[in-house]
Amino acid sequence: MDSNPSSAAAFSASLKQGIWILCIPAWLFGTIERGTTAMSDHVLSTSDVIQVLTAAFFLASWLLLKPNKHRTVVKP
Repeated sequence: MDSNPSSAAAFSASLKQGIWILCIPAWLFGTIERGTTAMSDHVLSTSDVIQVLTAAFFLASWLLLKPNKHRTVVKP
């Protein structure tokens, strides 16, 4: 990797974007899995509902935390 700050910033932005995109299917799977597990016995308990809502909250939060594509680098 270059010692150039702009290339380091570009690498960092690319890494953040890649991690964000990679984790979307993981959160989606977790939310769907919790939902199907909660519905599998046809009886919803309070803990099942809380687990599904927690997984859905984390998925929505992750989607809202999308990193910026165009980050301006301030040169000193």
